[in-house]
Amino acid sequence: MLAAMLLLGRISSAQTAGSLDTEFSMDGKHTVDYGYVDLYKDVNFKSNGKIAAAGTSYGEFWDSSIKVTQYNNDGTIDVNFGTEGTFSYTLNYETGVYAMALTPHDKILVAGITTGFAGGFAMHMFQLNEDGTPDTEFGTDGVRYHDLGPNDDLAYDMTIQSDGKILLAGTNTDQNYNNVPVVVRFNEDGSLDSEFGTNGVASITVTAIENEFNSVCVQSDGKILAAGHIAAAIGTYSLLIARFKADGTPDTSYGTNGVVTLFNQATSSNLFRFLNCARQSDGKML
Repeated sequence: MLAAMLLLGRISSAQTAGSLDTEFSMDGKHTVDYGYVDLYKDVNFKSNGKIAAAGTSYGEFWDSSIKVTQYNNDGTIDVNFGTEGTFSYTLNYETGVYAMALTPHDKILVAGITTGFAGGFAMHMFQLNEDGTPDTEFGTDGVRYHDLGPNDDLAYDMTIQSDGKILLAGTNTDQNYNNVPVVVRFNEDGSLDSEFGTNGVASITVTAIENEFNSVCVQSDGKILAAGHIAAAIGTYSLLIARFKADGTPDTSYGTNGVVTLFNQATSSNLFRFLNCARQSDGKML
């Protein structure tokens, strides 16, 4: 049995830098056990100092549900959020969380995957009000799923633009069963932004199976950077970075037609992938 754990470290004069903050939940960590296997995937600090953590809880037969738990800043569960501190959600047999973001109004937006659609997996989002109830102004009763094509569609990362529009980064499996890295943009209410890219989707051209965007971030000029990996050969990956203009078209001034790949040698030891990206205050990207 596994449980989800939240840890908090603090740098202060009273404690060794990097040690657990014992003012948080008495010993610097808080463990919750929802069932068989529980995994937190993302955590965010809200403007009021409270902490939102999102993850997936699996049952004995690997049926799954999404959990969003809110903590007070001292590590105790905020019982006024959701049901006794937790919002639980199950859409279909297999539903999972990969990313969470906070809107400018401190609403909680969660993204991931769910099964039960024509292609298998579909991209999935839901939004919660500050009190942990579904935001009925988002999608349908707070829920939005999106099926891009005949096969699997997976969302691995999410960011919210300054104008409130939502970017999901992941993959779409095409008719040749190649995983195509994609960035999909939605409006603030969860509807697809059809003016972005091609019918709401920005992508790059691939010729092999193993490719994906694992992260997405927005530059200060509004251009969109997505990072992940691309197949160098069967079973080997190269690092992948792609940049799109604000409208979702490739930024051809970047790399080769908007794409940069690194470590392209097709050897069995090459399994490179970017898992995250971030923008520094000077505009440079990490």
